[in-house]
Amino acid sequence: MRTNSTAAWPRAFALAAMVSCASAMSAFGAAGDNGQYFMIEGLYLEKDDVGTVALTAAGNALNPYNPVSSDIIELLDGTGGLRGTLQFESYGNFWQASAFGVVPFDEHAFVSDLDFGGVGGDNTSTTYAVFDEVGVPDGDDPENSEFLHALDLDLEANLWGAAFDWLHPIGKIDFLFGLRFIHYGEELRFVAFDSAAALAGGIGDRIAINVDNDMLGLQAGFQGMWNIWSIVAIGGNIKGGLAVNFVDRSRSFSADNGDLVIPDFTDNRDGTGFAQFVEVNPRIDIVLGQSATLTMAGTALWINQTSRALSHFETATDVTDANLRDDDDELFYGASIGARLALD
Repeated sequence: MRTNSTAAWPRAFALAAMVSCASAMSAFGAAGDNGQYFMIEGLYLEKDDVGTVALTAAGNALNPYNPVSSDIIELLDGTGGLRGTLQFESYGNFWQASAFGVVPFDEHAFVSDLDFGGVGGDNTSTTYAVFDEVGVPDGDDPENSEFLHALDLDLEANLWGAAFDWLHPIGKIDFLFGLRFIHYGEELRFVAFDSAAALAGGIGDRIAINVDNDMLGLQAGFQGMWNIWSIVAIGGNIKGGLAVNFVDRSRSFSADNGDLVIPDFTDNRDGTGFAQFVEVNPRIDIVLGQSATLTMAGTALWINQTSRALSHFETATDVTDANLRDDDDELFYGASIGARLALD
């Protein structure tokens, strides 16, 4: 069995985005700061390991096979992005509007020689090919996905969002409360080839699974900074909330050689659930001038009750499957560096 996995997004761009333009939130009271400011932040984010999902199983349970799991296509490489924040005073209150987005996480993996050269011989099938669909007779499985030679997989994930908060000073910290929107989506595309000849001819089963989580809800939190030197302050913010998660899943299946067992199909399912999220941004500020502050921060965002594309792999060709599987969780972490400009 041979494997090859490459990242489509170079880390160099992410690092350049961090260095070129970045910022994070500052509490009231910094030099030249009247509580109103504009920020542009460069982000570098990585995604935590997800739970392992089996991609292959034994075509014949009595014989060994070559096991392949989602470990070969996890989104382990980081990506870069931007975050902008505007804090302003209106009608005697302070308000904060922010938005962020990152270049999609992207991973490609190719595994071949599943039918010889390993412990499995010609007995390795995809998990969806051996899955027992409700109401489908045994043996009615996609032909190119049984007794495999190779799998070619692409996984892409995108993350972005926005928030609008009311701020209320409480001593040296600020309480914030407002609306937040977070989008997290994944698209899994893969092709299964049952022989070396099929791979050479580009003939296989082609499947795409797209899952979108659009979360809209309320958040609350605190932010604050404490001076440890005349031009240096440490602190950060923490916020969390509850959101309605509008989940949408779309799938498609097609066989290049016209599979007579599983006809080509596309389908779409949607539903709603509830998601929770927590974000933490510890940081350090260095005052550069009367109205400019350099900020360096760590960042972590945890989201619970989401749906992932890989969670639908086993039932990829089950046309009766209506389960959105919105019981996963995501953890993103990284760093930012940039500057905040105080507004008059």
